[in-house]
Amino acid sequence: MNVIIVDDEGIVRDILATILAENGFDVYTADSAQEGLRVLGETPADFIITDFLMPQMDGVALLEEARRIKPNVKVILMSGHVDADGAMAESARDAYAVLHKPFDFRTLMDLLSGAPEAQ
Repeated sequence: MNVIIVDDEGIVRDILATILAENGFDVYTADSAQEGLRVLGETPADFIITDFLMPQMDGVALLEEARRIKPNVKVILMSGHVDADGAMAESARDAYAVLHKPFDFRTLMDLLSGAPEAQ
């Protein structure tokens, strides 16, 4: 299964990429939403795991653009911010899942392994 990790924080990308690769996933990384969309156009990705808040283009905008490129790609949004007013949850309603940092990697693995592969 192919996964694209999009996060502007290198340490987050590296940790996720290492864990997923060690668990048999083919992993691609991008440091921005724009780079993630480029990678999506070049790879048969099943999932995108992306940070919610990033400069220039956030995770929700990435989700919307990714669906135009590949309608069946599943997008998991990660956020380290508290969503006190519910605005983040509302804008992320089309995501496959939302994970709040820090999250248990078993939860992520369950999400990835429990989903039927995207077309």
